[in-house]
Amino acid sequence: MLKSMKNRNEKGQFTNHFGELHPQFKGRIKRTGYWFIFKPEHPSCGKQHYVAEHRLIMEKHIGRFLMKSEVVHHINRIITDNRIENLQLFSSHGQHTKFAHPEVAIKSRKLNWEKRLSRKTEFKKGMTAWNKRQLRFLFCKHCGKKYYRQHKTSFCSHECAAKASKTVFFKGQIPWNKGHQWPKEIREKMRLAAMKRWHD
Repeated sequence: MLKSMKNRNEKGQFTNHFGELHPQFKGRIKRTGYWFIFKPEHPSCGKQHYVAEHRLIMEKHIGRFLMKSEVVHHINRIITDNRIENLQLFSSHGQHTKFAHPEVAIKSRKLNWEKRLSRKTEFKKGMTAWNKRQLRFLFCKHCGKKYYRQHKTSFCSHECAAKASKTVFFKGQIPWNKGHQWPKEIREKMRLAAMKRWHD
């Protein structure tokens, strides 16, 4: 026989055990060493409608809601001591770590020394930026001229690349699909001979 059938169905299961309706509800709970108060109407409450007690006390003291970026620090490092004299407000997590926990900032600075922190701005150890690479000593495949480049290329200039290409032509150059250009007199004779064969 169950001790209490309050808020239970015929099978003994809780039908509504949320917040104040739970038989073991005490108004506050302890998580990760901090006290949390049940405040379902608070704009910063979690999924279970609990808010950290030290943040509520600081909000009551300054007369406004705290922003998510703001941090409340315990001066004597006892996180259950939520007296207003023991609380200090910081504007960000970085400011909190810098002034309240300088040993953590120094440790993280040593651990992250010479490490790549951002893919956009930092480079791995021994890696050279694309615009800082050493020049390479190369030979042009068309004219054989010696030249220097950061990246490996086949030609020393655009002109050599165009001359080596089969699709780019210069003044006086005959395309591959036009065949041999006969002299004007011979071309005229060939045209007349073709017309004569056509009429015959």
